[in-house]
Amino acid sequence: MAILVTLTPPPSVNRLYGYRAGGRYMTKEGTHWKESAGWEAVAQVGRPLLQGDIEVTVYLYGIKLDIDNGLKATLDAMQGVLYENDRQIKRLYVEKHECLFEPYIRVAVEELQTENNPALYDATLFEDDGK
Repeated sequence: MAILVTLTPPPSVNRLYGYRAGGRYMTKEGTHWKESAGWEAVAQVGRPLLQGDIEVTVYLYGIKLDIDNGLKATLDAMQGVLYENDRQIKRLYVEKHECLFEPYIRVAVEELQTENNPALYDATLFEDDGK
């Protein structure tokens, strides 16, 4: 069963991150959004912290930005709340929808069931047998 949270959309990538000689850094606005998104999720579902491999679906409603704009920030914000680390994500879906109301994001997370899809874990299924 999926864990579902609704979040305020992040600022654009240009406002989430800044750049300087040492590389990229998260801006104050980005840090504030990330912390706020984490607390929004905690208020809705607590801290379930899924442990194994997971599937994440991100639904974007009324977002005018590119579909991938803010995706990394959203996934990072859910670390330590819905799952331990975004490296656990083995399947990711993103959908963008129109919305007549204020923009929002829905994030659905669930544990992957390996018995339902052994191809995720068995590389031999894709080996060339020479035929």
